[in-house]
Amino acid sequence: MKIAVLYQAHELKGLVRIDCRAAADGTYYMFDFDLKPNLTGAAQPHRMNQDCLTMISAEAQCWTYFDLLRAMPDNRWQL
Repeated sequence: MKIAVLYQAHELKGLVRIDCRAAADGTYYMFDFDLKPNLTGAAQPHRMNQDCLTMISAEAQCWTYFDLLRAMPDNRWQL
């Protein structure tokens, strides 16, 4: 339930992973919101064969990682 409050308080839209830690007294401390599905491209030498699901879908449309990044602003949430 506390996570839902964070989500609403920050007016998040879409899927995110909220990174947080609980203190000994049970208080949660949030330190990061990560877009999910993540947008990691296979750019690091040890991850050249490890694209994220978003990139796998983009490749099915013959998009490169940079095509995907360029298309994102045109598909943003309108406020």
